[in-house]
Amino acid sequence: MKKYIIITLTLVLILGTTATAKAESGAFWFSGGCLDGNGSLSMGFGGKNLGVEFGMIDDSTLPDGTLDYECPHWDYTSLGSQRLGSTVGFDLIGMIHLSDNILFYGGPGIYWYETGEVVRSNATGWLYTQTVDTYTELACSGGVKFRLTEGTRLGIGYHSLRGTNLIFQLCF
Repeated sequence: MKKYIIITLTLVLILGTTATAKAESGAFWFSGGCLDGNGSLSMGFGGKNLGVEFGMIDDSTLPDGTLDYECPHWDYTSLGSQRLGSTVGFDLIGMIHLSDNILFYGGPGIYWYETGEVVRSNATGWLYTQTVDTYTELACSGGVKFRLTEGTRLGIGYHSLRGTNLIFQLCF
């Protein structure tokens, strides 16, 4: 199913490059949202029909005070795998202007995050990051933006990793 969504949104990118926009020539936007209790932020910029959006998801599960290196001895207890930081990535955005007031957007994205085994020293009680692995996930997004005034838009969208987002866009 995810494969078909990514193919559909890639087609939106292609159509976005061939459509003639009657609206503004460029835009800057930012958005915020949530999925599974993890907040997300993004900001993007683009021209008439194409854009790029950079996103971040606050989904770290690393306990406070964890040291960023291996435990210096062998007497420790594993606390399991944890997300070591926020997930970050970017999306390519295709935009189709349905009218001067309504804009449809969507596109594929790629995001990265690190996980690692966190251990507690039995001697000191300190926490250490024992291993680190980097993972990559494909994402897709889509939504609609409505013109508020001559230079602003308000929108709502959904991102497969960042969840439902509210968007505010400045046009130039």
